[in-house]
Amino acid sequence: MESATAAADALDEALTARRKERDEALAAALSTALIVSPAAQDAPSLYKSFLPETLMQQSWIVSTSMNVAGKLASRLFGSQSDLDAPNTVTHDGEEEPHPSERDSAQAKSLLEELNGLNMQLLERLRMQREREAWREIQSERDALLEEKHRWAMADDFNNEEAEDQYVRSDMDTDSRNRLENELGQAEALVLRLRAELGYSLANHLTGTSARLEKVVREMAGEKKKYEDHMKEHEHEIMQLKQQLIKFRCQKKVLVTEIRNMKTQTEGQVSVAMAEASEARMVNKRLKKQNELLLTQIRTLVDDSRETERKYHEQQQQVQRQQEELQMQIQARVAEKDAHSLSTPPPVTLNDGEIFREVLHAAHEDESGQEQHYDKEDESTVPYTLSAADIALLNGRMIPPAPRMQSQPVPQEEREHEQEDNCSSVSKESRHQLAYNPYRTRLVAFFEEKDPSMLAEVEDMLKSYRGVENSLFESLELKYSFMEINQRIAQQF
Repeated sequence: MESATAAADALDEALTARRKERDEALAAALSTALIVSPAAQDAPSLYKSFLPETLMQQSWIVSTSMNVAGKLASRLFGSQSDLDAPNTVTHDGEEEPHPSERDSAQAKSLLEELNGLNMQLLERLRMQREREAWREIQSERDALLEEKHRWAMADDFNNEEAEDQYVRSDMDTDSRNRLENELGQAEALVLRLRAELGYSLANHLTGTSARLEKVVREMAGEKKKYEDHMKEHEHEIMQLKQQLIKFRCQKKVLVTEIRNMKTQTEGQVSVAMAEASEARMVNKRLKKQNELLLTQIRTLVDDSRETERKYHEQQQQVQRQQEELQMQIQARVAEKDAHSLSTPPPVTLNDGEIFREVLHAAHEDESGQEQHYDKEDESTVPYTLSAADIALLNGRMIPPAPRMQSQPVPQEEREHEQEDNCSSVSKESRHQLAYNPYRTRLVAFFEEKDPSMLAEVEDMLKSYRGVENSLFESLELKYSFMEINQRIAQQF
């Protein structure tokens, strides 16, 4: 390590001494250079006249520039005799230009040539100095690398304890690290300069330099980590882009679904509103029908009570008449017995005939009274409900039909009457089934719109009896809204 430091100091001293010598030589050359007197006025070109002579000399680089500068100074700052001379006139009468004008043009051209030559000269001097200095730097660098290699080979054979003792005995750790850092910076500077000048670096990198190898390994590891980090970053960016595209597609699908649901809900709301309006209309009609039915029920109940009261009165009157007839019969029988005892019996009617006549008269009176009551009790409110329907609506049992006391009817006549009633009922039902215009209209409507509802035609006619027109209006409204909803769903 001491030899390396001494070599570095020697290199620095050598470079300083060489630089001083070069500066002194340049100053001496400039001081000994003489300014040459100006040449004749008819010289064709100063640069062409000076260049061959200066190229033959050994110090042409410095002397050429000095000679050109001297010529230019003599041209510019010479005697003023030529400036005061008047302009010459030719024999043709034309005025010739003054020599000073020609000199100014030549001076301008010489200045341009001088600037170009100075630039070339400075570039060549710089390159020459760099080449001379680089040879010295390269030689000193090679010596330092060899010394370092020797020290590295010597350190490989020493154990760690001896090295620690050597380090502790020579200098502290901070100084050693500082010097090693400076040495590494110097090596890096040398390598950078060699790379800038275009020289190969293959033969000057030592394989035994543990520090350079460590730096290289660290740089390789950092580079690998950086590349892995960049790959992970690119992968994350790609995943985020894919998720962004996926979310955008999902957003479009959700927007389309929301629009479809909005359209469907609007259709359903319109259908529900139509059904609600239909239900309100039906409810109003049913309320009116219910009020009418309640009025009819009240009228029927009042009529039934009145007829029942009249029926009881008739029964009581018939009983009184029967009692009177019995008393008359008994009186006649008693008179007849008394008359038969006093006088011979005349040809008279039998008791059975008398009883039949009395019953016939009573029956005629009763039928006349019933007809009179029926005429008086006719209701002005038309209704189609029977007593059984009224009992069902009131939640009571079906009352038995009132039995009028009359003559017994034979069984054969009853059977004939039942057959006649059944035949009349069947004829009426067949007549209604055959000639009901609402049924045919409803069947035709369901055949056109919804054939599955044909089985419910009878139930619907029974439920909407009396309000068939409102039934058809509600059905047409409902199916029209269903068709509109289907069309909207097909469009979307």
